[in-house]
Amino acid sequence: EEWFSLTEPDPTPRGMSWFEACFSLVFGDGDPNMDVEDRRWRAVSAVIRKSGGTVTAEQLAPFLDAGRFPAADGTADGGGVTNVDEAFVIPALVRFGGEPKVVEDTRGQTRIVYAFPGLAPTARGEGEESLVEPEEAYLKDRDMPFSAAYLDQIIAARMLCAANLAGVLYLGWILSDAPALLADDTLSSDTADLIRALPAIYPFLAAYAGMFSLGPEVRDALRQRTNAKRRKRSTVRRAWAEALAVHGRADGALNAKLQAAQSERVGSRQVDRGTPFYSTATPDKLLHPGEDALQVFDKRLARRGVTNGRGRDDAPDSSGDTPTTV
Repeated sequence: EEWFSLTEPDPTPRGMSWFEACFSLVFGDGDPNMDVEDRRWRAVSAVIRKSGGTVTAEQLAPFLDAGRFPAADGTADGGGVTNVDEAFVIPALVRFGGEPKVVEDTRGQTRIVYAFPGLAPTARGEGEESLVEPEEAYLKDRDMPFSAAYLDQIIAARMLCAANLAGVLYLGWILSDAPALLADDTLSSDTADLIRALPAIYPFLAAYAGMFSLGPEVRDALRQRTNAKRRKRSTVRRAWAEALAVHGRADGALNAKLQAAQSERVGSRQVDRGTPFYSTATPDKLLHPGEDALQVFDKRLARRGVTNGRGRDDAPDSSGDTPTTV
């Protein structure tokens, strides 16, 4: 059964019909970058989990929109401790509930790292960590193609556009001399009525021909402008990824900053099958020492002027109740 995703392109290319090719030429085939936000946040969460819940801005920059290239030493601040601009990390902090922390790196410099307690790796059983590697080294925006139609279909559609525009221009030239045509006594009444009606619908025909002919050109100019911006963003992200790969392993400011982030790792959350999330054996924090839940309930009813219809002897014996653990 054939199915199509709203966020991912169809993996099996297929031929277009004539009408689909014309529509593709004029309006395009949709944005192949519709899933860019999903890919972005999957990669960011994978990086955070892999790093133990604490990361630096340089580790997240290949997947966010930093808007600038890294410093010569591969860091976001150029080794400085004042006027640090890492605002591009804010969307990740808001989405995953992160918080900045000021730490001291191995070189004695003050650095800012980001902790995400909610994305700390979860250890199962004997401490095995469930981690997911990022799908790509940096987030790459896909270019928007002009049309998914075949070349011969595009050529035929453009020829139809040209013929349509030429026909509308020719009709406008004819209508410009409509009074002389209507003065011809040889015209039939039906032809005369048609000539009188055409000026009323001619603006719509001209608009349709203009959209059909000039629409693809305008769309292509906007497409090239959009693709240029996307390539620039991808180039910046790739530069951050390359700087992280080169300077992150060398003995320098970035490596010291990464080590400082590792020293602030959020501890793994141990989740075993026998670990209770809720238990009826947990005492109610609202109870006073020496009181049980039934006594508190009776007091609340008495304050409301309601008499409990049963005595304490009718109450179920809670001494033999076994706490239930879920």
